[in-house]
Amino acid sequence: MKLVRRKRGVGGIISGIFLVAVTVMIFGAMVSQYSLFENYNSAVQRAEQRAWERYNERLVIVGVTANSSYLNFTVTNCGSVTAHIVDVFLRFVNGTNKLYTIDVWIAPGSSKQIVAYNIRLGLNDKYDFQIATERGNLISPTPVNQAGSQYYYYYNGGYYYYNNPGGTTPGGYQPMPFIFGFGYNDFQYSTASASGPWSPAWIMPKGSRPWFRVLLNNTYSKDIVLQGTHTRLVFYQDDQWQPRQAVTLVNTPISAKSGVYVYFDRIPNQFPNTANQHLYAMIEAFYYFTDNPSQVMGTTVTILAVYLT
Repeated sequence: MKLVRRKRGVGGIISGIFLVAVTVMIFGAMVSQYSLFENYNSAVQRAEQRAWERYNERLVIVGVTANSSYLNFTVTNCGSVTAHIVDVFLRFVNGTNKLYTIDVWIAPGSSKQIVAYNIRLGLNDKYDFQIATERGNLISPTPVNQAGSQYYYYYNGGYYYYNNPGGTTPGGYQPMPFIFGFGYNDFQYSTASASGPWSPAWIMPKGSRPWFRVLLNNTYSKDIVLQGTHTRLVFYQDDQWQPRQAVTLVNTPISAKSGVYVYFDRIPNQFPNTANQHLYAMIEAFYYFTDNPSQVMGTTVTILAVYLT
């Protein structure tokens, strides 16, 4: 009897240990799953952040300086993130290609002249070039003065043209058919009427339902038309992704290499009646060339952010 009782006691201890072990295992599995889930979410968020930054990194090479013994050009940052230029790739007409390293930072909305003293040019060199950013974007000089063509730059400021039929490639690098210039009055609102008066929209009154207008620049060497109704100005609150949308009511023509104000109707619902509420703003633009209205294309233009007072 004593042996049986002892065995029963041992059995209870073993059962207790087993239950504790199972509980620890379940808890460990839950912690492991939670950790994996958090790591996955963190990785996805980092990837989305990198993708957003890369898409919103928009540089324009606005001019190449003539009569310089070194590569000398000016870059404007039209995007909403600081850009870090790390490489310059030169392609010469004679077939020679060269890669150079530079280290230049450009803040949003600013321009910088870059004189690459490590890139010396000869008097008769014919070349074009691209710059590369740390995020992996490639930017070429914006074509000028020759609709339907791109060019190589001479050292002395002349141009060597090669064919680009129809001028249907954007003047910047490919994701930039339109440029928002970040002028203080390029993004405006009105609470009175669709015709104004207009005020800069970087800071707007809380609880309002404004009309908007945005100055957009067409980088194509052809005229385009922004489609009414489908082209929208979209606002997202920074704490939720439920947009408020202001639409264009009519088609808006934009001539080649020029800019116009694009007008948007009132948003259907008023902005939050909360001070210091931050909003992200972007334009969904749908457009076509005036000589081919059946081919409709779409892009987005980021304006940065606003807040309500």
